[in-house]
Amino acid sequence: MNPVFFDLETQKLFQEVGGRDPRKLLLACGVTYSTVKNDFTVYWESHAISLIEELKSADKVIGFNIREFDYEVLRHYSPDFNFSSVRTLDLLLDLSRILNFRIPLDSLARASLGTTKVADGIQSVGMVSCG
Repeated sequence: MNPVFFDLETQKLFQEVGGRDPRKLLLACGVTYSTVKNDFTVYWESHAISLIEELKSADKVIGFNIREFDYEVLRHYSPDFNFSSVRTLDLLLDLSRILNFRIPLDSLARASLGTTKVADGIQSVGMVSCG
């Protein structure tokens, strides 16, 4: 079994691309944690296809808002791939379905782990150095 935990950050913000299309935000970096490798992997934009290949090979991809955001960002790099074919546990969507409202990741982290996020997606655009 190889569950893979996944998150990404983008190069741009919605206000910079004129609309709400995540494909226009462009990948700054993606990070996976493979339970089989017991290790993290960082993927920069130039390796977006390798990131997608790792997600395809996972038994399950686990993340927060990855179906409606992260996968849509990656669609820019693989427009013909059907991301809904990836077995996914999207914590935001699954919890929203149960609770009937969307819970912020920071609130989920505080309630379940006793800690909070150190930054948000807006701050990360300025922090992430593409390399």
